[in-house]
Amino acid sequence: MVNHLSGPGQRQAADEGARRTSSIHKVQLKLRPVWHLRPVWHQREDRVQAHILVCFLAFVLWKSLEMWQQRAGLGNSPRTILEECAMIQSHDVVLPTPTHGNIRLRCVTQPDPAQAALFDRLGIILPKRMRLSENQIPHLALSA
Repeated sequence: MVNHLSGPGQRQAADEGARRTSSIHKVQLKLRPVWHLRPVWHQREDRVQAHILVCFLAFVLWKSLEMWQQRAGLGNSPRTILEECAMIQSHDVVLPTPTHGNIRLRCVTQPDPAQAALFDRLGIILPKRMRLSENQIPHLALSA
């Protein structure tokens, strides 16, 4: 579809929209390897709209992380934050007891000194232990 724009204001608005779309697409391409995504070819309009929403949310996340990092004085490379956060893991520890069955604890790995410094600058406090939600408990019991 070709749009014929009559006024300079309309042309400028179209150019700005194209730049914004290009910027969103560039962020999505940057995040694709982080999220292990592959290209998606859409056949239906609702899927195209969903894809645009996901791209927009990726753009907002990227820009939010970038601004958060800049305010903390850590530059503007959100990929660093994502890579460091990816190293923090949660593990379920199962302790069998003779009287109460299994006791399950969800523990979070402790950051190394460099990660701790980064999280401290960003104001992120990692929990030592997380609570299991009620709907996860029966699922975990089946997996044991």
